[in-house]
Amino acid sequence: MRIVAYLGVKDEVELIERTIEHLRVIGVDLIIAVDSRSTDGTAKILKSYESEENFWVFQMDDLGRDDSELWLRRNMEIIKKAEAEWVILLDADEYWLPMSGSLKDCLDLGSCDVLSVDRFNVPLHRSGLMLPDQLIPNLYSEIFLFAQPIPNLQGQLHENPRTAWIQGVPVPKIMARAKQIAGWTVGMHDAVAADGTHLRRSKSSDLIVAHVPFTTFSRFARKVENIRSVFARFDAYFPEQMGWHWRRWVRLADEGKLREEFEKQVFSEDAIGDFRRRRIVRSAAELLEERMLQSHPHRFKSALSWHSSLHLR
Repeated sequence: MRIVAYLGVKDEVELIERTIEHLRVIGVDLIIAVDSRSTDGTAKILKSYESEENFWVFQMDDLGRDDSELWLRRNMEIIKKAEAEWVILLDADEYWLPMSGSLKDCLDLGSCDVLSVDRFNVPLHRSGLMLPDQLIPNLYSEIFLFAQPIPNLQGQLHENPRTAWIQGVPVPKIMARAKQIAGWTVGMHDAVAADGTHLRRSKSSDLIVAHVPFTTFSRFARKVENIRSVFARFDAYFPEQMGWHWRRWVRLADEGKLREEFEKQVFSEDAIGDFRRRRIVRSAAELLEERMLQSHPHRFKSALSWHSSLHLR
């Protein structure tokens, strides 16, 4: 199985090296990094990884983003050249967490063409990001995620401005059979079927995504200004409700309230403890075990017994 990652990047100097190394750890054979003209040093880092064998770098403007159909066609040509069996579509602030540690072991790949993978936001503690240094299965119990959706988050933020956006659950990302698709929707949240193809869809039971929307204020402010430029250039591609949270942040920046918004996303140890007790924040290990028990109870219990026998020896 050949897995290719299509990695969208824009000014992620704080995260990009970790993202690249993690993709390699989880079994990605080739990374196609598409950079939107980063100016913070990210582009230089991407170039340092570039190779013919397992890391390709493209600039967004090189792919003709002003024409969406042409842009998708050129992207698909690149993926076809990569000889991908599966392609995962992600941004540089997303860490895919397969239960086994390898994407190639994911149980649902044999029965679908498009796999929907749930994302969860990683809390930001006053001392930093709540992620261990290594994102491996033995440490999934130390990866904390906001796991309780907030119905109508947009309305909740309007009614109660003290609500932290990060507490919501973002929409999923996808992994797809490359030969079955003709492209993807804005935001890489769904696939477009190739002509004459019926896409079999499934929701992943043993794979989730840890999303890192916040780390430092400087990164947040830079992303807001970047999205301001995107809306100015490509507003026709973004209906009013698409990217509503980014529009909100641009407005808050104009009102001089961006620092206040960032501080809402940062929590004390007591607050995190309260979230844990109320199961608003769960560990990646807890979420994956719960999903496996629901979807593959016999297989999961057998795996638990096998691991227990190893520990008893």
